[in-house]
Amino acid sequence: MNSILFVTRCFAQTQGGMGRFALDLHTAIKDKVHLKTLQWSGSKLALVFVLPFFFVRSFWLLATRSFDVVHAQDGVVAILLYPLASIFKKPLVVVIHGLDVTYKLPLFQWLIRRALQKADKIICISSAAKDEVLKRGVDNSRIHVIPVGVTDDLFIDNKNQARANIDTQIKDVKGKYMLLSSGRLVERKGVHWFICNVLPLLVKDCPEIIFIVSGEGVQRTAIEEAIIETNQQKYVRLLGWTSDDLLKNLYNGADCFVMPNIPIVGDMEGFGRVLIEAALCQMPIVASGIEGITDALVDNKNGILVPSGDAKTHANAILDMINNPQKAQELGKKARLFSLKAFGWQQIVQDYLHTYNQAEDKT
Repeated sequence: MNSILFVTRCFAQTQGGMGRFALDLHTAIKDKVHLKTLQWSGSKLALVFVLPFFFVRSFWLLATRSFDVVHAQDGVVAILLYPLASIFKKPLVVVIHGLDVTYKLPLFQWLIRRALQKADKIICISSAAKDEVLKRGVDNSRIHVIPVGVTDDLFIDNKNQARANIDTQIKDVKGKYMLLSSGRLVERKGVHWFICNVLPLLVKDCPEIIFIVSGEGVQRTAIEEAIIETNQQKYVRLLGWTSDDLLKNLYNGADCFVMPNIPIVGDMEGFGRVLIEAALCQMPIVASGIEGITDALVDNKNGILVPSGDAKTHANAILDMINNPQKAQELGKKARLFSLKAFGWQQIVQDYLHTYNQAEDKT
């Protein structure tokens, strides 16, 4: 059984997709390997103190204990660990999400290139993340694409009850066709773009529509202003971060999930975990076919992919779900079955263990 030093700077459900994935991966592999974990689940502002501690603590652990593999859960942590892995002659396995290699700072780019080129194995969560690693001069033979696994703990086999629960917690949504988006409010997620360009088209044909946004972020003010400027206060609900209970009901009670991402220079969608969560809850999905989204969503298998930035095509795909409820229901059922098979933890854990063994054999 492998002995792994597992280091992550994001380790909580409240830290976005990276934090949830690290927590779930750790849970999935902890009975398969011997783990020593250094983790941070608090504010990102504290990382200026946490990361130096990780470096010192990792040095001490590697000097005093025996590990088969050093596991860096993202590119930033890899920059800390690659010198130590080299000093102590331990294989380094790095998980890359995408955004953790695209930070624009020249010093960071120099450091991440060094870290990636020194890593024994690199696990990318999507083909888009792999492309970013390849751009930084890493040999293809050291890169493996292993998708994000998702635990099937959100599904409620009673849509009517989930919807009733929503109706009691969110004002004026009863009887409406409910679109849902979930995630951080940053530009690449396309919520601002969707409200300005797609929602007005939908409202013309379906005035009983409501767009519910679960999440918080730096674009909140701009989104609020866009709602007012387009006179769509009646059609949008910005919930901020929601409780786990409400989010679970939203996943199961909403009518259609949307992820209208747009390309932003220096930013990217590594995978799109929320798409799999929605699919596992049998929700039909319409999403932009860009970046890591295309690894999470297979067109007509667990959702519908449309061209990013094409408002009319987005609107038409959603209207097709509205006007053909039987088709939408069948797509939702198919999405759940496909996603359970493609993103279940059993195979993903085996892929990680195999990669650890390959890294050991290389050294």
